[in-house]
Amino acid sequence: KDIEKNNKDSKIVKKSSKPIVDNKKKEESVDFNKYLSEKIYNSKKNLNGFSMVMITIFKTVDEFTHEVEKEYNVLTKKIYPKLKELFLDAEIFTKYGQQSFVGVFKELKPMKEQELTNKIKKIFNDEKKLSKTHDKYFLECAFAKYPREGQNKNELLEKVQDKIVEKINVIKRMEKQ
Repeated sequence: KDIEKNNKDSKIVKKSSKPIVDNKKKEESVDFNKYLSEKIYNSKKNLNGFSMVMITIFKTVDEFTHEVEKEYNVLTKKIYPKLKELFLDAEIFTKYGQQSFVGVFKELKPMKEQELTNKIKKIFNDEKKLSKTHDKYFLECAFAKYPREGQNKNELLEKVQDKIVEKINVIKRMEKQ
């Protein structure tokens, strides 16, 4: 497992840079990084913008144990189908590593981003209420726009990940108080 440290005290655990696709739905395996590179290439060629969302589930723990990993798996298996249903308008929506999901839309306005964020958090909070195991988990989401916030795949992913890390750090600081 690679642990990336961003900003002051946040850790994002990355098991893989390839998204995990729910095989129960018999979807084709999607390499989101490849998809995003192609999307940017085509958008640049056609002078189109788009929005990308990253949703990350996290628990404020000092150590990523096997037990925490099992909890993540259970929680993501429960909310992924519900999120996927919410993202029917997305060009793509898939798992991205163990803790995150990513999606791409036509360019969204800030009001639509907030509306979507509220729906995502409601799905997550409704699921959290059903299990005491998940009451210490949090969810954050962030958006990045092409071309304004990134001219290539790496810049866009870095921008959306930095936004997520900022939000995670705020929650972690609040939890420590």
